[in-house]
Amino acid sequence: MARAQIRVASGNYITARPIGVVKGIDFQFTGAVRKVDAVAISRRLDAGEVVLVPHLGYSPTGEVFNVAWEDVAESVAMLPNMSRSPMTRRARSATSPGRASRARAISEVEALRL
Repeated sequence: MARAQIRVASGNYITARPIGVVKGIDFQFTGAVRKVDAVAISRRLDAGEVVLVPHLGYSPTGEVFNVAWEDVAESVAMLPNMSRSPMTRRARSATSPGRASRARAISEVEALRL
């Protein structure tokens, strides 16, 4: 690892929409994923880079929204040709209790669905 060249790319991959007011509660700068820039992510992956997708989404008008990381991870995992499901925190593995799971193949996730 001493001479390893690992490149990490981050960017504005998430377009978001505001959640707005729900049942009288104003969610202000909280948003939901509108779309993911799959082309940009694919280009970075094809270049051999690790893609870091932050949980910030940008509206077409330039507003910045805080988006739940689980929604971002799900949206990225649903992209065509995505072979691994991204995870951003330690979670208990359903198949190996006590062990952390960082990423799963899509086929494994589909097998765990009830």
